[in-house]
Amino acid sequence: LGNESGWGPNFEACASWLRSVDKRPVQYEGGEWHGDAVFFFGDGQGLSSDIICPMYWSPPMILPLADGGCTDDVVGPRPVILCEYTHALGNSNGSLRSYWELFWSSAREHQRLQGGFVWEWADGAIKLPRSLRERPKFKSSDGNAGDDWLEGEYGYGGDFGSKSGSADSYFIVDGMMFPDRSPHPAYYEIKRLQQPVAFKFMKAQ
Repeated sequence: LGNESGWGPNFEACASWLRSVDKRPVQYEGGEWHGDAVFFFGDGQGLSSDIICPMYWSPPMILPLADGGCTDDVVGPRPVILCEYTHALGNSNGSLRSYWELFWSSAREHQRLQGGFVWEWADGAIKLPRSLRERPKFKSSDGNAGDDWLEGEYGYGGDFGSKSGSADSYFIVDGMMFPDRSPHPAYYEIKRLQQPVAFKFMKAQ
């Protein structure tokens, strides 16, 4: 239905319309279990969502949802899939194993915990061509103050003029991959955790 957009009767009407024209599940994190209006973030338990889908809840926070939550009596059991559970900004994405131990768990009380999504895939920056802009208060390596300082570097945020970057700044370089699609270090941990084959040592008989 949307992303971080609050909640109200228009969203409920849209969910009903979607179900009338499409067989796929309807998902939206912006609502809350009580059904009242929400200005920005919800708890992912809105009654119009076919999936319980909170955003950035920790493993201890999602455990009660796996055990039934507070909406089963109204809409029945629903799967728990975190619409976002880790934000790949800077040196982040650590300690993800604590989530995946629950996602892979075969314990009955964890069966509803079905996974989550990383925000996001790749950094939103671009490689800039040679520029004649002067780096403020610095000289280039050869001593020429007017020489380039972004040659071959990635540009984002305020690198596109004095009025750029006021809204996004560095917040758009938050992917698991660098702009050239080479991996961040955390990519390898996520790849390992999400691999479709797992091995477990069993005691020899």
